[in-house]
Amino acid sequence: MCGEIDRVQAASTKVGRGFAFDDTAAVLLHFENGAVGTLIISESTPSPWSWEASVSDGMGHHNAGQDHAQFIGTEGSLSFPSLTIWSYDQDLADPGWQLPLSAQRHDVLRNNPYVEQIAHFALVIHGEEEPLVSGEDGLRSLAVVNAVIEAAQTGGLIEIESLLTDP
Repeated sequence: MCGEIDRVQAASTKVGRGFAFDDTAAVLLHFENGAVGTLIISESTPSPWSWEASVSDGMGHHNAGQDHAQFIGTEGSLSFPSLTIWSYDQDLADPGWQLPLSAQRHDVLRNNPYVEQIAHFALVIHGEEEPLVSGEDGLRSLAVVNAVIEAAQTGGLIEIESLLTDP
């Protein structure tokens, strides 16, 4: 949605659930196109903004009716999973904070994303559909996750490309 991630920074901690792994993290994503993104992740805080609470995954989680992600751009923003698009009136010569925002809401078919993933996987296995993501996409995603872990452990800025090219 935002292009390729080329660097990450992160901090993490074990806040309060007694897990053997960190349960809270803040992540800064640097994209190749110059954009930046932030992730706030926690398994130890009550909130309505988790994936499970926002997508009604059918796994016994309460649907809080809240969006859990916002993609914020220079010409508009998108709230997910409601698919609400926020923007200024396109006819304005000089849009700005003092002007009202418009919100375009789109109907969203609610379903269980895990069931949909398995159904797609079965169609791919049977040769009826092409995968939505490539093996290369999966490898790059894994490299980003590994970079976040390394960045949180070292406090450093981790280059994704180095994780893809190092043996």
